[in-house]
Amino acid sequence: MPETKIQPKKLALFGRCFSLLFSRSNLYEANHPSCIQAVNEFLPIAQDILKVHSPVVLIMNQEKF
Repeated sequence: MPETKIQPKKLALFGRCFSLLFSRSNLYEANHPSCIQAVNEFLPIAQDILKVHSPVVLIMNQEKF
């Protein structure tokens, strides 16, 4: 039976990985090893969440996502 809700631990991990990816992509170029590592960590988590709930909307409010 497929999941209908995203587990809070997955959401927290998604937030941390997204934040890391966002920060590193602003600091370095796309082909920098730190950016590549951040993408490789973020992608599997994002794919798991998108299997349960799609689309995922990120909103920035007062300089916070």
